[in-house]
Amino acid sequence: GTRFQVTDSSVPMLAALLREFPNDLNRALGSVGYWVRAVIRGALNHEGRPYAHWPSVEDISFSRRGKAGGWSMAHNPFQGQPFGALVQAVGYVREKEKFQVSIGWLSKAAARLGGMLQAGFRTRVTPRMRRRFIRAGYRLGKSEIVSPARPLIRPVYSAVEPRIGARIEARIQKYLRERRLAA
Repeated sequence: GTRFQVTDSSVPMLAALLREFPNDLNRALGSVGYWVRAVIRGALNHEGRPYAHWPSVEDISFSRRGKAGGWSMAHNPFQGQPFGALVQAVGYVREKEKFQVSIGWLSKAAARLGGMLQAGFRTRVTPRMRRRFIRAGYRLGKSEIVSPARPLIRPVYSAVEPRIGARIEARIQKYLRERRLAA
């Protein structure tokens, strides 16, 4: 995952805001965490676009048993949201006392799967797996399924990093305007 923390060596404006408006800064950090989490989830839903250019899952083709009983090339059964369960495993944690927000995987299992997704992996096709695919109407012709590397966290963070400081500043200004209007 990624971590964004405000310290005295950060942008001088943010350090001043830290001293003057700590609660508003914490709210702004929570807003940034929510925003970056949404961007990462969006990238997962759209195969890394526009931040990383992943090999398309739609390029995978399978043989499918037709109604007549013969095998022919068919659509990809993984179209739609191939990383759907992993999308829900991206989250953020705001640590108020440290003025810090961490964005990443919500569990060790999700971190392991996310790491595999980003590094790439190979899955050996077992006889049991082959039988299950055949029962579903798909034929696997290979002895292993290769999933290429799909970098996610670093490309997304690199793309949004230049906008984080301005987003925090805009959020704090919004909170101060709301406070002024309420008074």
